[in-house]
Amino acid sequence: MKKLLIILVCIFGLLAVSTNVFAQNGEDVAAIDDAQLENMDFDDMLSTASGYLANFDEVISNGYAMLDEARSKEDVVLMDCINERLVAVRGFYNVAKSSETNLKAAAASKDRSAASHQMKLLNLSAMRCQSLASEIQSCVGKDVDYIGNTILEAERNCEVEPCLEGEKYTEPEIAPVAETVSTDQAGVLDPVVSSFQ
Repeated sequence: MKKLLIILVCIFGLLAVSTNVFAQNGEDVAAIDDAQLENMDFDDMLSTASGYLANFDEVISNGYAMLDEARSKEDVVLMDCINERLVAVRGFYNVAKSSETNLKAAAASKDRSAASHQMKLLNLSAMRCQSLASEIQSCVGKDVDYIGNTILEAERNCEVEPCLEGEKYTEPEIAPVAETVSTDQAGVLDPVVSSFQ
């Protein structure tokens, strides 16, 4: 019992550490509004952009490590789940990398409007990356429970279809036919109900 408790504590500790790996510097990426952008100078923007891209690199490398582990387990469901999210992360990484390049150009030309626009793109990409990283962590593979082989039992009407050896003859079930006709309150025949009878 004591060993089980120690193992559970270790597993939960590892999960807590691995979850923080996917957030930038252990913190959530928050949306940047116009007021915050006004207070940021070009150096702050560039350092924030570098942090975002470092976070992308970390998410991608951790995602590929999880994908390799899923491949080694031959868990196709887990591989598909992780791979879908990694493809999206790579797409947002391309947007972020392009925005960083454009941000550097805007900072060099001291174009505040263009730099703010590129920072918004970077921030949105980083927030989406964080969301996808959480989705990667929550991917679940195939079930580990095995309850046995599936047994399918079917009966065939031997009067309609030929019976195979070992099959038994069964009588077809005849559904009772309703004798009543439905009418609405005015005594008019209800076409929807009567068409099913």
